[in-house]
Amino acid sequence: MTQRAIAAGLLANGETRILNASGCMDSKAAMEIARGLGAEVEVKENEILVRSGSGAVAQI
Repeated sequence: MTQRAIAAGLLANGETRILNASGCMDSKAAMEIARGLGAEVEVKENEILVRSGSGAVAQI
């Protein structure tokens, strides 16, 4: 589920906040792919922030 949320954040404009995200290897790989495609990905204690383009904040 986390990988899909990261992909959605990559496609969205602005900042996507993913709460209670999985820290599995697939999620880490998805974060690296998003970074490679131009998104800024920030991992915090209980959330992942994906910033892409500009616009409003989406919460998943």
